Amino acid sequence: MTKQFRVMLVDDDPFNFELIKPVLGNEYELDFAETGEECFSLMHKRRPDIVLLDIEMPGIDGYETCRRLKRDPETQQIPVTFLSGHDSIEERLAGYDAGGDDYIVKPFSTEELRSKVKISINNILQKETLKNDMNSAISTALVAMTSSGELGIVVNFLRESFSCTNIEDLANNTLNCFSEYGLNCCIQIRSNAGISNKNTSGSNYPLETELLERLASKGRIVDFGARTIVNFNRVSVLIKNMPLNSPDKYGRIKDNGMLIMEGCEARIKAIEAETVIKKQKNALTTAMQHAQETLQNIEMNQKKYKLHSVKIMDDLSRDVEKSFTHLALTEDQEDHLVKTTQSAVDKALTLQESGIKVDEDLREVIKELQQVMSQW
Repeated sequence: MTKQFRVMLVDDDPFNFELIKPVLGNEYELDFAETGEECFSLMHKRRPDIVLLDIEMPGIDGYETCRRLKRDPETQQIPVTFLSGHDSIEERLAGYDAGGDDYIVKPFSTEELRSKVKISINNILQKETLKNDMNSAISTALVAMTSSGELGIVVNFLRESFSCTNIEDLANNTLNCFSEYGLNCCIQIRSNAGISNKNTSGSNYPLETELLERLASKGRIVDFGARTIVNFNRVSVLIKNMPLNSPDKYGRIKDNGMLIMEGCEARIKAIEAETVIKKQKNALTTAMQHAQETLQNIEMNQKKYKLHSVKIMDDLSRDVEKSFTHLALTEDQEDHLVKTTQSAVDKALTLQESGIKVDEDLREVIKELQQVMSQW
């Protein structure tokens, strides 16, 4: 059976070592030192897990030996159990003050010794477990903090992307975001305005542009060596220095890169829609201005036509009345002709008034459209 733990007995009486051999020898590796000085010389060679330390020894006593062990960073974590023929509270307090972990009074039973050593072993195992758990917790916390910071870069990018009103600004903003991860990238945006290529250091190299064009339809993620391409319908990015030596960071960059590119894709769609709406608004504004100018011209012409028509009708009435002397009409016939002429004049004027009312309605429609457009 492999003996996992080592116990060192420090006692000036070799007989005591012979006593503990049959008690602990089957489960643990055993070492023996007769003095404190010998204990120190063996300590770094044998490296025990537990020290059983006699108090009354020639030279350096057990208390001083324990204090020196606890002052040394390499041995201070080794549990020390004092062995003493005295059972006073003062002796126990002195052992505790020196840094001891336990205390056994001589003569001791084999079961007590075995039990005390077992307790020390369990404490060692628990400390190791706690240490591993703490290291794991610290590692998890560091990863969480790192992930949180990296996610903050994504959130900041999404926030800033809303202020990008054109494709060039969006491309620069996206590259700056990847640069915060320490990545060297080039990007290709395929929008209604055409294809735009950008590199962290400026324009893309021809080979990079060709790679982005050829691999745009080869799947969402394309890996080749330390390079990765992330594709969406309107945008692709080539990351040229993926951290192959750090699998965790490699995975996080892919995840966060997908979020960045998805946000970029959405913003491209929005910019395209905004561009279309802007063009439509400009076209509608131009049409409304033209309609307003046309309506003003129509109103001016209608006023001229009305004045001209009134003059024509007045002249016609006078000419009709003058012609009565030559037509030899009866008085009733003259009255009928005058009424007929006046009725025609009134109808013509009414028709003109209706045209003016139509112009006013059109002006109200244009005014309402202008109010709607002012809210865009």
